[in-house]
Amino acid sequence: MIRNLPQEIVNDDQALREFIKTDWILSMMLNLEKVRKDSHYSQKDLAERLGTTQSVISRTESDSTGGISVRRYVEWLLACNVVPKELAVNPWIKVKAEAYMTNNASPLSGENFAPNSNMSIDVSSSFTSPDNNATPDIPVVAA
Repeated sequence: MIRNLPQEIVNDDQALREFIKTDWILSMMLNLEKVRKDSHYSQKDLAERLGTTQSVISRTESDSTGGISVRRYVEWLLACNVVPKELAVNPWIKVKAEAYMTNNASPLSGENFAPNSNMSIDVSSSFTSPDNNATPDIPVVAA
């Protein structure tokens, strides 16, 4: 998820959170069009299945702000014969560490950051898994 980002973004929690939010929203919005096309529906076909107009489908697919409701997102997927099942999330500290490692930066000094065998971060105690099958550091939330 974290690509090579400018160091200013990696070092600024607010900027990194904004990048992650925008990146995730854009991915989800692009997914709507992909799902529709993979299901071989035109915008008009999908509009009929959802009880709306083709222009609403077009506007939704062009929306990069993520203004669609979660309910409408799920309805869209189901109308395309796709079942939303799970949403995986990662603890902030894990994502932050990934950003540092991807950018070869130390969170403390700006130098190369390579965790050694003595370094560990236990985040599993903060999260619980609803089905006891998910790994504790990547909780899964059923949709």
